[in-house]
Amino acid sequence: MHKGMWDGKRIISEEWIDLSTTPGDVNKSYGFMNYMLNPDGSRYSNAPDYTWTHSGAGSNLVYVDPANELVVVARWIRGNQMNDLLGLVFDAMGDLATAR
Repeated sequence: MHKGMWDGKRIISEEWIDLSTTPGDVNKSYGFMNYMLNPDGSRYSNAPDYTWTHSGAGSNLVYVDPANELVVVARWIRGNQMNDLLGLVFDAMGDLATAR
């Protein structure tokens, strides 16, 4: 979030952020080994297309939505249930959500 800035200090280069969130040539929803992108909304239809997740062992997911300044951590969740969870999160946010 914040293009690699935290409390006015750069902690990750903006170039790295841009590269890691750019869809790959072969698989548009994959970037930098563990970034699962949502470029056309096909991965998570309940989430904006600019969002991404980090995935780990055991179906642990970290969902990142920079426009809404939102991070959702889900542990031991099946991939198909993540979309349902995101739908509930955005429903709870209501009008506060920037985009959906």
